[in-house]
Amino acid sequence: MQADLLAGLELGGVPLATAIAPQRVGRPIFIDLSIAPLFPHGYAHARRVSCDVFANIGATEYLLNSTAYGWWTQGRLYRFNDPDSACVYQPLGESPVTEAESRSRFLASVITGGMIIAGDDFTKPEAQARAITIFSNREILALARQSPAFVPLDANTGSKAPTRFSWTNGSDRYIAEFNFTKSRVNRRILETSLGQYRFGDSVRELWTGKAYSFGDTGGFDMELGPYDCAILWFSPSKSR
Repeated sequence: MQADLLAGLELGGVPLATAIAPQRVGRPIFIDLSIAPLFPHGYAHARRVSCDVFANIGATEYLLNSTAYGWWTQGRLYRFNDPDSACVYQPLGESPVTEAESRSRFLASVITGGMIIAGDDFTKPEAQARAITIFSNREILALARQSPAFVPLDANTGSKAPTRFSWTNGSDRYIAEFNFTKSRVNRRILETSLGQYRFGDSVRELWTGKAYSFGDTGGFDMELGPYDCAILWFSPSKSR
């Protein structure tokens, strides 16, 4: 059925599949579709997982709502889920966002699939400075290069996004936490909810570098500021 639907598509009078072939273009070409139907996946590398997304926390929550219900298309239908350009300072016609909102917007792109495209007006020195601050975390960039497809740990959130997402790669596990509110919140990370991870394991937050321990209470507390986020890296103890 997919082949039948695409058979009649043309670009400049040339069949689409022929028009975008590397042999015709003369170089490799990356095809990234808009938030389009799922069926053309055989003809593109990526697909936008949501509509336009900007820098404020409401836009980030909107994106993560789409990620929560569309994470599964990455690596199955499309190679990448496209989280739109990561605008981290000032969308057109809007006021600059806080640095916390910038971190949340950037991390949302990382956990949606790792495609990072800058989206600010870099004729503004303030936008340049913000991007340098947000885009320079080497450990989070290394995570993005793995093209992770984080899955939500909350279900049935309706039009709201989950606040917690997770991804496992080998023995390492990552949990992304988001605070969509303008108040500080406390999050309790429980040992019993993490399967193979337990007391004595290494836990580190990658924005701040802060280390945590489960301790003898079977968990630890973590505070998130207004509109902020955290990305926790859990690595099992080598002594096992």
